[in-house]
Amino acid sequence: MRPTRDEVVRCVRRDHADLVRMLDALVAPETSVETATTLVESLGVALRAHADAQIAVVDGMLKRIASPPALLGIVVAQVRGDHRRHLVAFDGLAGLAPRSSAWMTCMLELRSMVWSHERREIAMLHALSAHFDDATRRDLARGYTTERLHRVVPSKFSLVETFG
Repeated sequence: MRPTRDEVVRCVRRDHADLVRMLDALVAPETSVETATTLVESLGVALRAHADAQIAVVDGMLKRIASPPALLGIVVAQVRGDHRRHLVAFDGLAGLAPRSSAWMTCMLELRSMVWSHERREIAMLHALSAHFDDATRRDLARGYTTERLHRVVPSKFSLVETFG
């Protein structure tokens, strides 16, 4: 597959699609309390992994750009602020009973926040990616995927130990 300017964007869109699927399932009327309890744990891991991977990759991209435009710095700050607000909203769910009215209201708001955030994030990534050649964009996409995997799979987990 030929690398394109959109490789990192595709990785992030995949993350967002996964987040929205989880959020949709969490607010679906047929979702049980037991399922919601399990799924909300996965959502927390996914939100944190996405934010952490993006911070690592975006920081690396910004360091490689000789003089990034000021507006790009503002957009990066907005996207990071979005991620912080997502995590604060998610953490606010901890004290609420799963599937309660308050919990559902918070979950719907979190879903709305993720939806509205995606466009800004994608625009930021397109702007950053424009500064790099194909090989670098491919490396950045790999870096994002690797960083995200490190956040999802506990560091004490070892494939060698598990699979010999």
